[in-house]
Amino acid sequence: TYTQDLLVPEMARQLAAGDRAVLIFDYRGFGSSAGDSEAVRPWDQVEDLRAAVSYLLGRDEVDTDRLSVLGLSLGGSHAVTVAAIDPRVAAAVAISPAGDAARLMRGTRDDAEWNEWLARIDADRIARAQGRPGETVDAWEIIRPDPASREFLDQLYSEYPHLACQLLLETAAA
Repeated sequence: TYTQDLLVPEMARQLAAGDRAVLIFDYRGFGSSAGDSEAVRPWDQVEDLRAAVSYLLGRDEVDTDRLSVLGLSLGGSHAVTVAAIDPRVAAAVAISPAGDAARLMRGTRDDAEWNEWLARIDADRIARAQGRPGETVDAWEIIRPDPASREFLDQLYSEYPHLACQLLLETAAA
């Protein structure tokens, strides 16, 4: 997930109990990591995961022949990508990955909404190219959750309000 405090600590404890070296981390700009948290740039996050792989490979307790990556949601997509491009990674586990984010965004919008959405993204790209600030939106305006997921997220954010985030619209383009 985008922060190590959300969902993954229990998974990490269970994996570590199985005699595995486990590392959880925050992507740049999220949780305890420095950086811009208003935009999610998938290729930057892939590089963050590759940096985590490099860190682990420098640890004596890590079996470098069995190094694996695991991710949830967009992190699942990153895990698959890193395993595909980085020969140091032996395996990937992806839980509910976003295989095609454009298709995911498109699937929650009718034709008119989709065309308006693309126009907003284009207008935002032009504004940023002209030196104006980009538009900020609720994260769930970019990827619209289904009603059950939205209920889960609303409950989660009521318990952990610091996890709710606004993102630059450039996230949708990225």
